[in-house]
Amino acid sequence: MVKTLVSIIVAALVIVGGGIAENAYLSATFDGLTDVYEEIYHSSEQEKCTVGQAESAKKAWFDKKKTLHALIPHTEIKEVDLWVYELTEYVRQGNFKEASAKAYVILELFDKIPKTFSISLENLL
Repeated sequence: MVKTLVSIIVAALVIVGGGIAENAYLSATFDGLTDVYEEIYHSSEQEKCTVGQAESAKKAWFDKKKTLHALIPHTEIKEVDLWVYELTEYVRQGNFKEASAKAYVILELFDKIPKTFSISLENLL
């Protein structure tokens, strides 16, 4: 009986600890990506964004998404992929109004995705 109870407590602590670690990792990852894409957003607003900046931001996303596949659904990642590709192409075309709109949506996704998978009462119910 004691071993069973201890096993249950240990398993629960591992699950909670893993959830907290996952939440911290997602927050840190998306905070870093937010910094990158805020720069793109502001540069696009000022019509000064370069293709190199957009490609660098795209690379930052693709580097991080490799590990994100283990933590968030593919549909979320695919959605960000599409917006990132569109943003890069609009910068390439010099269409900064559309590029800044795409960057804004990406920033909103980076804000919402970690919250969707965070440990909260609304996500547990």
